[in-house]
Amino acid sequence: MYDSRDDCNAIIKKETNTLIHGCKNTKIPSSVTRIGERAFWDCSELTSIEIPSSVTRIGYGAFDGCSGLTSITVEAGSAMYDSRDNSNALIETKTNTLILGCKSTKIPSSVTSIGSAAFQFCEGLTSITIPEGVTSIGESAFEGCSGLTSIEIPSSVTSIGNYAFVDCIGLKDVYYTGTQEQWNAISFGNGGDASDVFVIYDEDLDENISIPFTLHCNSSESAPSASPSPKPSEQPSVAPSATPSEKPSAAPSAAPSVTPSEQPSAKPSAAPSKTPEADVPAAGTTLKEKTGREYKVTKSDSSKGKPSVTITKLSAKDKKAKKVTIPKTVTVDNVEYQVTGIAAKAFKNSKKLQSIVIPDTITEIGAGSFEGCKNLKSVTIGKNVTSIGKNAFKNCKNLKKITVKSIKLKKVGKGALTGINRKCVIKVPKKKLKSYKSLFKGKGQKKSVKIK
Repeated sequence: MYDSRDDCNAIIKKETNTLIHGCKNTKIPSSVTRIGERAFWDCSELTSIEIPSSVTRIGYGAFDGCSGLTSITVEAGSAMYDSRDNSNALIETKTNTLILGCKSTKIPSSVTSIGSAAFQFCEGLTSITIPEGVTSIGESAFEGCSGLTSIEIPSSVTSIGNYAFVDCIGLKDVYYTGTQEQWNAISFGNGGDASDVFVIYDEDLDENISIPFTLHCNSSESAPSASPSPKPSEQPSVAPSATPSEKPSAAPSAAPSVTPSEQPSAKPSAAPSKTPEADVPAAGTTLKEKTGREYKVTKSDSSKGKPSVTITKLSAKDKKAKKVTIPKTVTVDNVEYQVTGIAAKAFKNSKKLQSIVIPDTITEIGAGSFEGCKNLKSVTIGKNVTSIGKNAFKNCKNLKKITVKSIKLKKVGKGALTGINRKCVIKVPKKKLKSYKSLFKGKGQKKSVKIK
């Protein structure tokens, strides 16, 4: 059935010559024709990979989580892939689509598309220039690139996929080489609405102007105020950063043409710094956000931090989305609340949902909250979750990846993992591996489900 031919430090399925599991020391043999799904999943110590010319297919998520990659090369003579111009990238030759990048990638000028998840979770990536000629940026292309601080997008781009820049929490500077009118004409997917982005347009850029701005990557978290850093492709000098109180409006349509004597108008605060207790509804009150999401107030006393809410009902847009990122805070009637919980059955039977990111403000995942989400494939659980309710992920038959960041988890309810995919991998903090293996034991999952 399997072998590890040529001292390759990998597991290969003989019948199909498919490499199904590799490690940091793997050298892919020239007899391999396929690299399987998640073959190098979460191999953060992998620093370089050479794809032999014999490989004709690379499976979904084959290199997901390989955050240490600095070198990607394809052997000359491949009919399917290349790494042209010493780009340190994997490119699909026929379509000129970059399908895998790393922190040292330089995108060649001949590339016309950035593929889905091409740089996903590449935390070491700090800046990137997308060359003129690229027309599309795929779904989740730069998702989770937390170290990314600046990016240059050419005027040739006409579409940006769902969640292309979601959770890029360090992203401060977006340079667009076209005009505001061209930017507004771009087709944006979910999580990339142009109205949430304040962009520095090429027509307005002056190297001596300080332009503080806010960039919303996922409608839940914004980068700090900052003056523009040098373009990734240039090195202009810039004026000092403005103070947070000088933030302008985030909408591109309001982007000013600034002169050195002017400063953009201040961005209004989403909520008063201290909300009078009388203005906060009592605990148990149902609130409805502009998006259509509904919340229930769980703490109304604002004397000890922000009042808090639990998300109870999705919006119509959420129900149609493949990926949902729960916001850390929500503002209703000029009162800002911290979102700390997911109510029982809040996402139940959301048939289109494929991915969910649970932020660090959440402490509790309610009973049956994701039950019956049959297309759900990946879940990221934030750092402060303490409990997962019974049947929380019941019958999520395609759920293959659960990333637990919390070291505070104390309770996992009965049947929480019943019916999840038999190939699911649950990644937990290393120092909690032993205790979490015990905590997740017997929650309805198949024995083949791995916790590591």
